Amino acid sequence: MKLNDLKIDDKAVITKVNADKNIKRRLLDMGVVKGTTIQKVLVSSGDNMVGYFIKGAVVAIRKDDTKDIEAEMIK
Repeated sequence: MKLNDLKIDDKAVITKVNADKNIKRRLLDMGVVKGTTIQKVLVSSGDNMVGYFIKGAVVAIRKDDTKDIEAEMIK
């Protein structure tokens, strides 16, 4: 599944980051790496930015960038 398929409060483990080189570097710097647990916590009112809880912090990722991140749901 893609990260943008998660609903609020869903948790998943990142399995692959397929982004463009520059965006991938930014995502990796924020902790979006294979094996990391991530939880969707909020969506901006304009529906363009999504907040994820990752490694003790909430980070905002553009919705367009989340389609390039693969994850596996945690039940």
